[in-house]
Amino acid sequence: MEIIIILGIICLVLYLLAKKLRQIDQKTVEKRLEPINSINNEYEKKLHAWCNKNNIIFKENITQTSEILVNQVPGYIWFSNKNVIFCPDSINCGNPINIEDNIISIMYDKIKYYTKDGTISYTNEIINNSKNISISGAVIGGLIAGETGAIIGSRKDMNKIKNVTVKHDETHTYIYFEKYNEIKLADVEGNEFYQHILRLMPEKEYHYILNKHNNNHHLS
Repeated sequence: MEIIIILGIICLVLYLLAKKLRQIDQKTVEKRLEPINSINNEYEKKLHAWCNKNNIIFKENITQTSEILVNQVPGYIWFSNKNVIFCPDSINCGNPINIEDNIISIMYDKIKYYTKDGTISYTNEIINNSKNISISGAVIGGLIAGETGAIIGSRKDMNKIKNVTVKHDETHTYIYFEKYNEIKLADVEGNEFYQHILRLMPEKEYHYILNKHNNNHHLS
């Protein structure tokens, strides 16, 4: 009976110690994030002010949305009515970003057209969780036995091996728009953005404009 009580006390002490360590770790993480959170909060205030100045509907918590690449720069993109706004990450190489110099605002009436390029492909990958390896693509067919079989592992590892499908999105949306009497180009990565803009403004899609022009030409 005494042994059970002692073991119970030890378990309780270990539990409280682990809980305390987790709290310390959480406080350490929060402390380290304070400068970044401060910059993000200041950046969002400046972004709000920029939106008011330019008659743009401000998107709250923009830094918490999914990141996207525009002209190979990571940031966040949203639509204000049909205007496209790209906001780069608030920090670049450890330094705060200047909104006025880096934000890309594409007004709907200035969009000449947009078009899509690239493809979406899928590959199968064999993952062995116990050995932390991932083997993909064409080599999978050869991993049956012999030396290559050793890469995957023995029969006892079979329940740790998974065959997963990996999506490779190489889609780019190219938006051609006018600014300062020049034609500019915005390169937005990812099929999700293309599907979104296609639903929002199909009339600006290149093939739609081309077909409309050809139909008008035939009627005239």
